[in-house]
Amino acid sequence: MIESISTLDIEPVFSLMKLNMEPYCRKRNEVWNDEKIRTHFLNQQGIVIRREGEIAGFSFFELKDAQIHVHTLQVNPKFQNGILGGHFYKWYRKLAAEINADEITCGVYEDNPARNIYLRMGFGEIGRVEGVVRMSLSLTNAGGSCKNRAQRA
Repeated sequence: MIESISTLDIEPVFSLMKLNMEPYCRKRNEVWNDEKIRTHFLNQQGIVIRREGEIAGFSFFELKDAQIHVHTLQVNPKFQNGILGGHFYKWYRKLAAEINADEITCGVYEDNPARNIYLRMGFGEIGRVEGVVRMSLSLTNAGGSCKNRAQRA
């Protein structure tokens, strides 16, 4: 079940984020800055999935007009099997329907295997900035099925 991140989740969430993302920062010669990262993400809405008494995955997102922007989606390596990402995807699609959003966007490092998962779910690449691939899933078209912005262009 997906639920809102609570204050009790903050430390485990940011520990998991650091575990997953710090290697990408090192590859990019960037320094992991806990304070800056916490400040940024704690200004967003957050959701979490628990398994076996621990945080299995979480995501931070922002609603912008008719768009949901996923700032991060992290899955604990212990639970990385493709299933949890699908749960988050369904949750975001349901939220989009509830708020009449017409697009879900995200960014992913170009060397992150999650990029291929987004592509399989129908996201299209809409740009690249300094090694980050910007992706979009359009939720609008006459037939009601997914069609990404890259295909429309």
